[in-house]
Amino acid sequence: MKNYISQFNSEIITSSFGLLADGREVFKHKISNAYGYELSVSSYGAAITNLLIPVSDSEKIDVVLGFDSATDYENSFSLPNAPYLGAAVGLYAGRIDQASFELDGKIIQLDQNHGPHQLHGGFKNLSNQIWNFDSEKSNKQQLIFNIGTKLNSANYNAEVSVTVSYVLTDDNAVKVRFTATTDQPTAINLTQHSYFNLDGDGRSVLTQKLKVFSESYLETKPDGIPTGKIVPTINTALNFTEVQNCPRSIDNTFTLAQPLAAVLYSPSTKIKLTVFTNQPAVHIYVGGNCFNTLAGKNFANYGETS
Repeated sequence: MKNYISQFNSEIITSSFGLLADGREVFKHKISNAYGYELSVSSYGAAITNLLIPVSDSEKIDVVLGFDSATDYENSFSLPNAPYLGAAVGLYAGRIDQASFELDGKIIQLDQNHGPHQLHGGFKNLSNQIWNFDSEKSNKQQLIFNIGTKLNSANYNAEVSVTVSYVLTDDNAVKVRFTATTDQPTAINLTQHSYFNLDGDGRSVLTQKLKVFSESYLETKPDGIPTGKIVPTINTALNFTEVQNCPRSIDNTFTLAQPLAAVLYSPSTKIKLTVFTNQPAVHIYVGGNCFNTLAGKNFANYGETS
């Protein structure tokens, strides 16, 4: 969508985002493009907190779920299921069966923070830490954050350095790029965990339209652990090769044969989100549920279909 040209393209705007329980201050950094799109990222979790899209000369819609303060982001990790709203996720995004993996003939036993399994990197993960904002390399088009982990953090067997860059282009694209280096071989799988609602905060996504450019998905057990089988989507509820309403419940990985992964469209706001990736799969999930415990931005109530 290219409309409502702004009269200026501002530099980075940095503001306080509040304090964590231990007194450390968190900052939020905002950039915008020539068409009035605004992208804000917090140093806590390197989380995308806001993505504002102009829909008229006087109105912008924030299309990502989030909170109004760093305090709420920190508190969200005490919910029954932490939603990881907008966060950079690692060291290993997704579930690791029995929280262990084999490397060079040795079993590496990790934190078990999801029943007997590990989810999204363990108890102390990249999403609930303060990242370093790289002010020298960041500019009015991109925000760059980095973080380092120590040996045995969440029981991982290596020291790891991770960098994420967020670029807001004048083609109205948000480009996310992760890089990582380790001092020895280890397991790593990084992702960006934003929840998109093209109708804005707190509204149901069930009338939004979804298409996934995939004909197969990764089979999982009832606890979400992959079986290792890739099965066709045809004649299943996971067939989104044709446009369907956004499902009420989904937490599945779809395999890809091309960079174009998925499209989400709102008939109400006319906003369309097109997702591209250089990875072999896309994971689709509905449900930034905050269990009526934490309010989202602007006091929004995030439920199972927000």
